[in-house]
Amino acid sequence: MFPTNRTRLAALGAAAGAVVALGLGPIAGIAQAAPHALKVPLTTANVNCDGSPAAGQGTGPGGGFVIYNEPANGKLIANVVLQNARPGTTYNVRVIQSASTCSQVDGSITTDSSGGGSVNIQEPVSGTTAFVAINNTGNPANDYLTTQVIPT
Repeated sequence: MFPTNRTRLAALGAAAGAVVALGLGPIAGIAQAAPHALKVPLTTANVNCDGSPAAGQGTGPGGGFVIYNEPANGKLIANVVLQNARPGTTYNVRVIQSASTCSQVDGSITTDSSGGGSVNIQEPVSGTTAFVAINNTGNPANDYLTTQVIPT
C-alpha cells in the first residue's frame, strides 16, 4: 500500500523538525538569501572621495552594476560587472570606504571584445559607507563610472 499525502506530509514535517532540533541548519540544496546583498547600477556621476557629488560626468561608454554583499564575517564583497565599455581596455577598480582609501586600487578589469568584464573584490569592512569607482587607466579623468554610496 502506498503512503497517503497526509503520511508523506507528516514524515516531511518530522524530518524538518529533526534537522532543526539537531541544529543542522538549512536543508541542503535550498538556496538561502545572502545577508545584506544589494545590486547597485554603475553611473557616470562624479563622486568625491567622501561620497559627496562632484562636478562633471564620465564621458566613456558603458555601464553595468555592482552586487555588494556583507556576510557575517566582517568582509565587504563587491562583485563588479562592466558592460558595453571600451573593448580591450583596462579599468582600475576601487572600493572606497573612507577618504583615506580613495586612491587605493583594489582590482582591475580588462574588457573583452564586447566591452564586458568583471572582478570580485573582498576586503574587511573599514567604514560605515562604501562605493565603487572605476577608471579607464588610459583616460582616468574622463572615462569613469561610479555607484551610489551604500551603508555598510
